[in-house]
Amino acid sequence: MPRRKPTAIITVLHTPPAPNGGEFSTTYTARALKAIAATVPGKDDPRAHLRAVYVYPAGYAWATDGHRALLAGPGLPATGAAMREHRDQHIAIAPDDIARALKLAGARGTIRVSATVRDQPVTLAAVSADGSPQGEITARPLDVQPPPLDPIVAQCDDRLTDDAAPSAPKWAANPQYIVAAAEAMTAIGASTMVVRPGPSEMDPILVSGESPDGRALAIVMPMRV
Repeated sequence: MPRRKPTAIITVLHTPPAPNGGEFSTTYTARALKAIAATVPGKDDPRAHLRAVYVYPAGYAWATDGHRALLAGPGLPATGAAMREHRDQHIAIAPDDIARALKLAGARGTIRVSATVRDQPVTLAAVSADGSPQGEITARPLDVQPPPLDPIVAQCDDRLTDDAAPSAPKWAANPQYIVAAAEAMTAIGASTMVVRPGPSEMDPILVSGESPDGRALAIVMPMRV
């Protein structure tokens, strides 16, 4: 199936960072950020580094609860090797700040995430579906480090292409996480979903989708059976 390109508005509104670490900004649809933030574990989870949405100057964001991860954005790297280049360029935002911006933008609005350096405030500018500015949220970045996701994605690089077709795949996973991945793809507006299991039951399971808002990737960690 041919890949769908992100809509022009998403591409235009992504400003890559300057070489000296200058300001960057990326516009996400509210539904994409909501789906990503929904992956974060509850407040009673003691793992502070998981209770964050990580945004990157390259133009993508992700979150995980340790069992599954959801990545989305107009600049989402195609491979784990490409993702490795951005490993230390993240900014961590509290889910509560994302929720405040989502409330302003509405379900069909957009949120422009702008920042300069990691220890400076992040601006979340909400715009409604009709293009009207709805206000801004100023968020202080969290002092946490993301889990090492790029090695996991790198394991799966050979399955991230459309022509990847493992023979007789066998996999095991918590069905709730597979359902959650499918619901996340629906939430961002993906019209189709592709499930790419690995060659063994202990390889991460990839769930990818494309919508007019851009590309998304969910990663579900396997279970031993």
